[in-house]
Amino acid sequence: MGFLAAIVALLAGARSVHYLFFHTMAELFAIVVSLSIFMLTWTSNRYLANGYLIILGGAYGAIGVVDVFHTLTFRGMNLFPGVSTNYPTQFWLTARYLEALALVCGPLFISRKPNFFAVSAGFAAIAIAACMAVMYQLFPATFIDGVGLTPFKVYSEYIIIAMLLAGLILLHRSRHQFEPKIFILLVASLWLAVATEFCFTRYAGFYDFINELGHYFRFLSVALAFIAIVLSGVRQPLELIFREMDEQKRKLDVVNENLTRSETNLKNQINLLSTLLKNLPVGVFMVEAPSGKPLVANDAAVHLLGRGILPDVSRENIADVYQAYKLGSHDPYPPEELPIVRGMDGVSSHVDDVVIERPDGTKSLLEVFGSPVKDDQGRVWASLASFSDITLRKQVESEIRRSNADLEQFSYAVSHDLRQPLRMISSYMKLLEMELGDKIDGEKREYFNFAIDGAKRLDQMMVGLLEYSRVGRKGEPSAWVESRSVVDEALMFLQPAIAEAQASVSIEGEWPKIFVRPDEMLRLLQNLIGNALKFCSAGRAPEVVVTGAVNGNEWCVCVADNGIGIVPDQIGRLFQIFQRLQGRTAYEGNGIGLALCRKIAEHHQGRIWAESAGEDQGSRFCIALPQEAIQRRGNP
Repeated sequence: MGFLAAIVALLAGARSVHYLFFHTMAELFAIVVSLSIFMLTWTSNRYLANGYLIILGGAYGAIGVVDVFHTLTFRGMNLFPGVSTNYPTQFWLTARYLEALALVCGPLFISRKPNFFAVSAGFAAIAIAACMAVMYQLFPATFIDGVGLTPFKVYSEYIIIAMLLAGLILLHRSRHQFEPKIFILLVASLWLAVATEFCFTRYAGFYDFINELGHYFRFLSVALAFIAIVLSGVRQPLELIFREMDEQKRKLDVVNENLTRSETNLKNQINLLSTLLKNLPVGVFMVEAPSGKPLVANDAAVHLLGRGILPDVSRENIADVYQAYKLGSHDPYPPEELPIVRGMDGVSSHVDDVVIERPDGTKSLLEVFGSPVKDDQGRVWASLASFSDITLRKQVESEIRRSNADLEQFSYAVSHDLRQPLRMISSYMKLLEMELGDKIDGEKREYFNFAIDGAKRLDQMMVGLLEYSRVGRKGEPSAWVESRSVVDEALMFLQPAIAEAQASVSIEGEWPKIFVRPDEMLRLLQNLIGNALKFCSAGRAPEVVVTGAVNGNEWCVCVADNGIGIVPDQIGRLFQIFQRLQGRTAYEGNGIGLALCRKIAEHHQGRIWAESAGEDQGSRFCIALPQEAIQRRGNP
């Protein structure tokens, strides 16, 4: 406010020199402030949430320009020959109408933000039209020399005062939309504008005191409006900017902290990967694609290859440089077949016949896996090979094959050579019993029966062992078969036992195609259903239910019965070889059947289990095969 008082004092000093000097200074100050309001609103309108201030800012540009014409045409300036004293009052009236219009319209846009440039263009268009009317003498006369103000001029000033008062009332109704300090400044600016207009209804000549007083009020009115817009358009936006800067700084600090943490985590992961790579027992070797230039080789790779990263390696000579041969050959391994070279072409592959000859002359047989390394766009930029020494494994596999051959020979001996003496013992015992006839008493005859029965059971055990050893090694190859047909075939073989026991057998559920060895699956189902028929309660006809179902990733088939049941804590013994829960006199068998079922299930990557509520409560035996062995519909 001290600055405004200084300007008012400066204007008073100018008045003491010459009124024209005072008028020019007063108008220039007002024009500068008006144009400053326009420029300030232009630069800060995106920060102004209050549409009232945008209306004022857009209008003051046009008002300032019209006031320039008013100043230049004022009496005594003599800048435009032939211009009468009517011109400055007409330009003045035009500017005041524009100001009053802005102050009336402003409150209507407080809660909605208008487009600053559209507002400026609208007021500019009105100003141009009015100024053209003045220049072409289409504007009504406002001042006549020797007479003074015309009625049009006086009534116009009263209309402008009425508009300003209306704007003041509208502004007061919306006072809660402004900060108190800004609202007070705007109200004061409006009252000063009213006082200005009142002064300009009373002067008779351009140099009257009342005219001078009106210019003081005019300058102060514009200056207070400027201060209000500065507070809203500069200080508050700056505070907002600084708050946003503080918030951005806080966010940047958080980002920096996260980046630091991420950098630390990344370093830890790199260290972890480096440690894993260094201590990994499997060789890891990576080359650039498509050149084949080596990039990475861990310690295990250097040890297995006998060489590290060699700079002259390419995809064409990698087998030759690292002395890689195909098993059984003395020529370098064909590059196009090497997994690491195929990886450069985007193909994953695996071989187990790579022989490496090291510089010290030692050799190893390697199993090699190769895969491409791709970037985010799916382009292959490297190839990674992992390999391990399988020399010992191949030797063990060879020994196992030799042992299997020996086992085959042993199985043949069990099935033929060892069973033959047992049959001979059994036959001659029977002949001896017949020869002695009535010469042996009942006790000795019982001894003969024990010996014959023992030889018979030993023969059955050998047959069972032979079947157990052949699971997975002999018989039909795996194929897709209808599971229901396997069940039907098992029931066909069991038909005599079903008829003898007067049993009822029902089949329920879902029966998809399965990928199995048909003969082994037939044997498994035949054993389970046969056990359900055999282990029945006395005086109760067996009831057997065979159910198939696809549960999640498995196909399950369960055989449930109403037989003698199982003591729950004895279920764990069922699938062990030669384990029996019932006496031989009550139920026949050698204790191999369920062990054989378990081995068949496991050979098909499946599982088998039993359930029972207890003795005489029946039992339920189930097998489950994995999803890979299921084909619900159509051909595999």
